Amino acid sequence: MRYYALLITLLVGLASCSNVGEDLPTFQLQTLDGKTITEKDLQGKVTVINVWATWCGNCRNELDALNALEANYHNNPDVVFLAIADEDPEKLTRFLAQRPFNYVHIPNGTGLTDILQTRLVKTYPQHIVLDKNLHITYEYSGELNAAAAVLGAAIDHNLLLN
Repeated sequence: MRYYALLITLLVGLASCSNVGEDLPTFQLQTLDGKTITEKDLQGKVTVINVWATWCGNCRNELDALNALEANYHNNPDVVFLAIADEDPEKLTRFLAQRPFNYVHIPNGTGLTDILQTRLVKTYPQHIVLDKNLHITYEYSGELNAAAAVLGAAIDHNLLLN
């Protein structure tokens, strides 16, 4: 009987391996610079979310590409870049002093990252792109090859749609 329960849990987990098509859940979190941000602040903008961790090698491998991506859209007020970590502000601040990551940072994001997690085990990094109506249109878990090109295409697609 235990094996059936385990099998059902595994199948349900595998069947729900994507948030694409879902809406961003409601949230209220503090950015690293102390500003409150909610999902309502993102309404009307294409939003790129990176769920990451300072200890994650794959996350660190992507930083140059993600910084290049952010630079491509830096002057576009219709695109927002958020980096959400489950770590405390002090740890993030120390890391970012050594290695810049030019997204808006949200520490202590566990409540939201747990909801966004689509695998049985939390996987870092996780990339999510939202359209202007806060629908998840792109999602990828793990290190993303050619991250700037792939995420840039998802951003451009959403900018054209809305």
